Amino acid sequence: MIRRLPFSQNEYNNNAAEVNKALALLNGPDNGGTRLWWDLATKN
Repeated sequence: MIRRLPFSQNEYNNNAAEVNKALALLNGPDNGGTRLWWDLATKN
């Protein structure tokens, strides 16, 4: 299941500093399977 869209190559090329900041916050790789803060692993 896709959980998020990865950053585009254009972002890496033209906005590398901000992409690197965002990647540090992901706590995972820049791919569609990385969970975001609102994507809870368990349901209440």
